[in-house]
Amino acid sequence: MAQPTFREALAKFAGKIAVTSDLTSAEWLAAVPAALRDRALFSARVTNAQLLQGLRGGVDSLLSATTDPATARLEIRRLLQSIGYQPEAKDRGTIKDLSSDARINLQLSQNVQSAQGYGQWSQGQEPGAVDAFPAQELFRLESRDEPRDWPTRWNGARGELGNATTATDGRVAMVALKSDPIWEKLSTFGVPWPPFDFNSGMWVRDVDRRRAEELGVIQPGQRATSSVEQFNRDLQASARDMDAATLAGLKASFGDQISIEGDAVVWQGQ
Repeated sequence: MAQPTFREALAKFAGKIAVTSDLTSAEWLAAVPAALRDRALFSARVTNAQLLQGLRGGVDSLLSATTDPATARLEIRRLLQSIGYQPEAKDRGTIKDLSSDARINLQLSQNVQSAQGYGQWSQGQEPGAVDAFPAQELFRLESRDEPRDWPTRWNGARGELGNATTATDGRVAMVALKSDPIWEKLSTFGVPWPPFDFNSGMWVRDVDRRRAEELGVIQPGQRATSSVEQFNRDLQASARDMDAATLAGLKASFGDQISIEGDAVVWQGQ
């Protein structure tokens, strides 16, 4: 999925802290608040800090266009060989095999796309951009053999929120204001930028004010607003509001990799 890389994307990824853990992907999503996941570089069941640094190098190179996916994949596979990694026989060749193409491709693409999605989101939230293009549309950028039913997922999220707006112009148009909470609700990862799920093939594109008005997601003369400040407040609040049981679970999973600083939980990394 070729997307432009913005300086915001490079800075976002550079700021991530490498965090080792034997948690599965599902456990990361269920047990770790979005406020912490958003700031972490991790991979399911990876407890080796050297592997995460290798992943960081591959993603950095892809974002800066100094390498290609095949070379980045090869470098990670060489690193795995150098530390003597061997998958369990039952996992060989599957997504659980850290040396498989499927696993390495997922690690690289998910991190690259997330950084690119953030960069696009960040620039799209600038006052001039959000005024001229107040909405965005979820659309299929890449085909999939077994595509998820995103219109149903969209309408389910809309129904849960009660105030998110979609429209139909002869087809399902998954369009909402950039500031609408539906984007975070759609996301498996709890963030308002794509990708919204693993290997989804979905992305977003800007919708100008004229079409947004035609679809009824904004009214003539209505001021479009950025969601950056609200999203950042929500992230901070999700860290502050963790109860004792959640904090205890995080300490049990991550030990000295996290610290409690006032009302915030922060990664220490390796």
